Amino acid sequence: MNIKSYLKKANKEGWAVGQFNVSNLETLKAVANVVKRLKSPVIIGTSEGESNFIGLQEAVALVRILRKNGVSSFLHLDHGKTLDYIKKAVDAGYDSVHFDGSKLPLKENIAITKKVLAYCKKKGVCVEAEVGVVEGSSTILKETPKFSLTDPKEVETFIKRAKVDSLAINIGSFHGVRSSGINPEIDISRLKEINEITKNIPL
Repeated sequence: MNIKSYLKKANKEGWAVGQFNVSNLETLKAVANVVKRLKSPVIIGTSEGESNFIGLQEAVALVRILRKNGVSSFLHLDHGKTLDYIKKAVDAGYDSVHFDGSKLPLKENIAITKKVLAYCKKKGVCVEAEVGVVEGSSTILKETPKFSLTDPKEVETFIKRAKVDSLAINIGSFHGVRSSGINPEIDISRLKEINEITKNIPL
């Protein structure tokens, strides 16, 4: 079963496929050991920085070894910023890519996403896009990042023009290691509204 099949199955049956970003072998093995014990599929994510550190081809090789050892794992480029880098990940053998055009004007985000889709379709690679900025970074946060939540109307416009396989949205979450007192405030009603719009597109 490929990653698209798992995402569709999870979306239909109401469960999630977890994604965990890794930057070294120890983290990868920790994730693999748990999901193998739980007999659960997993998405192994690498950001551009993480994939540069590990190596695109090296990351692909490591995840393929996991699959040979019985771990239902898929390799995902997280927050790819440019079409060029996404192409490199696809050509290296990534199963899935995330084009993060969330800080671009909506029209430009859609236009580049369509180019990503055109390239990935030839290779059978899953495409995630992003509407609404998920702020923060892999650092210790001393204050809550400033951000605006995903606009459901923008989601509706986006998915009509770019038929992605999954969509990243912001309903109050952010990246980073939280200091005491910094907590996300999740907007469940917004999530429900967006889910009604996207229907069969996993979030």
